[in-house]
Amino acid sequence: MENMQDDENQDAKEIQETSENTRNIDDIPILSSQQSVDFSLYESFRVKIGQVKEIDAINYYNGSVINGKPSYNKDSTESCKKIEVTTEPLPKFNENGQLTEELLSYPDEEGKEKYVTVTARFNLKKTIDDNGNEVWVIPKSSSAKLWKFMRKLGVEKLSEMIGKLVTITTEKDRDPESEKIWLRIAQ
Repeated sequence: MENMQDDENQDAKEIQETSENTRNIDDIPILSSQQSVDFSLYESFRVKIGQVKEIDAINYYNGSVINGKPSYNKDSTESCKKIEVTTEPLPKFNENGQLTEELLSYPDEEGKEKYVTVTARFNLKKTIDDNGNEVWVIPKSSSAKLWKFMRKLGVEKLSEMIGKLVTITTEKDRDPESEKIWLRIAQ
């Protein structure tokens, strides 16, 4: 019994010594995450489309229908097809806000240089053709963003988008606590 009390006293003494040797937890500074690049400089910047391709993706909007539209389903595993439009690499701005010949880049997980591009994804619509086969098409409905985007660029075919100029816009992060700014292709 006496040994247990000695152990407890020793533990209490160690905790007291540890807290005396450390700083006050309220004095620990808070470092806000800052992007090393001022993306606000790219607001209304014009850049060419460098790549357009069809991709497989997960359809997260296949939940119950609310107000005529399917709701978000985070557990979805349903596959869908989308068109991915990617810009050419963005040029870098210098410290004075002037464009340079250098391309904006960052190291990826493997330490390789990766250029910054901006990507937009557009949904395709699944239909069944006359032979009963599943076909993914570009819808022309009023809510179809891809068709509106194609009209804006003045193209009839997806491949004609390559080389067309698009405008970059910026968007604040959805998290109100975050200071991040995201680059988007204006639609």
